[in-house]
Amino acid sequence: MSSTVVLPAFQKQDEKLFLSENSEIGTLITKVSLVEVMNVEYQLIGGGATFSINSDGEIHLASLLDREKTVSYNLVIKASTRTIPVIFTVTELFLQLVDDNDNMP
Repeated sequence: MSSTVVLPAFQKQDEKLFLSENSEIGTLITKVSLVEVMNVEYQLIGGGATFSINSDGEIHLASLLDREKTVSYNLVIKASTRTIPVIFTVTELFLQLVDDNDNMP
């Protein structure tokens, strides 16, 4: 008899946030967590080196933004157990950049 182990879902599913294009590097964007406390490792998929995630699930801005080049980001956040076999769950984070008037006419 086999049993399937499933990770609990993220507390926030498919979240949409607005972020100023002039946000400073290191800005905390959001924090993700599971509905049940577990020892997991977080990973960001997408967004290149623009964003980072730490072991607490905090997502930070890692490089400068420019809305004239990229207007939005769709990130996938993956939480994985440190067990064998690895069990994981994912959620999406959609970031819409807010235009700041930073280009002279």
